Amino acid sequence: MGAVLALIGFALPFVGSGRAVASALEVAIDGAINLWLVPLAAMMVLVILSVRRGADAMRASRVAVIGLFVGAALPLVYSVRRIAIMATVEATETTWLVGLWVMVVGLCIGGLGALALGRRPRAR
Repeated sequence: MGAVLALIGFALPFVGSGRAVASALEVAIDGAINLWLVPLAAMMVLVILSVRRGADAMRASRVAVIGLFVGAALPLVYSVRRIAIMATVEATETTWLVGLWVMVVGLCIGGLGALALGRRPRAR
């Protein structure tokens, strides 16, 4: 679910300034190349989860999935910081839109959910 939210958030409106609005996809196309790591990592997580079905296989991939979600969050944080700095330099007001928050929630859900990969249910 976290990976899917990150992919959806990538296409939703990400940042706005005045009447201009851009999705993370548009920002990535216009030069923030590091933002491409967010959908790439999300797609890699989906591939890992589709290939590794058993509990042991899921447990073995836990660290990789956590790493992918952390690896996707870092360029997102960097890009948000750079956009905010440039907006301050240009004296432009920036509004963070729903796409950013959907990606953040998706990455958090995915990272926390990865901790439980391969866990066996408790016996009652």
